[in-house]
Amino acid sequence: TTWSNTPTLATARDRAHGGGPNSSNGLCAGGLTSPGVVSVVEEFTSSTNVITAGAWSSGGTLSRSPTTHSGVGLGSTPAGVYIGGVSSPGAITANTELYNGSAWTSGTSTPLNIGYGGGGGTSAAAIVLSGEDPPGSGTTTLEGDASSSWTAGGTRNNAAQGFTYAGTQTSFVTVGGSFPPSYSDTNKVEMYDGTSWTNSPGTYPANTSHGGASGTS
Repeated sequence: TTWSNTPTLATARDRAHGGGPNSSNGLCAGGLTSPGVVSVVEEFTSSTNVITAGAWSSGGTLSRSPTTHSGVGLGSTPAGVYIGGVSSPGAITANTELYNGSAWTSGTSTPLNIGYGGGGGTSAAAIVLSGEDPPGSGTTTLEGDASSSWTAGGTRNNAAQGFTYAGTQTSFVTVGGSFPPSYSDTNKVEMYDGTSWTNSPGTYPANTSHGGASGTS
């Protein structure tokens, strides 16, 4: 019903990649800051059994080079996944990294580059949506185990990047986003059932992009 402040990140950044099952267990990896892209990872933990607020602590640094922002983060603190991303001066990658709670190792790269996309689920049952992959369609869905293989899922109805998203492999939702050449924000809502995408009869109250969400559809 209400919002409250929690401890801040040690490293300020935007376009970072998140993960975690709930507000008591989170992961923030990489991102864009001044003067450039960072590979810093921080973990958040809190408990209802203690009086003090939750706290951020240092996690294992991303291993990729060059570092990227605007990729897709999913999974949890002891089993996180970081997919794709954009490096300076703008190259998009398909690299996948897996997190075991202390260190990152290479996973299975996605069959297309992923930048400004979205995703959810777990490392073993992941869903990843393409965003900008010049000259990509912005409608591709991938499903799979990030440590072994990826397969094509249903095709989205609306091309978008920078959309707000949440859910799992079998229950996923996207809201808004934009796409070239206009890059105009939209208020379209799409739902995924694990096989196909449908346009929601309702739309978001305002045009939006680059928002944040969690939970299921």
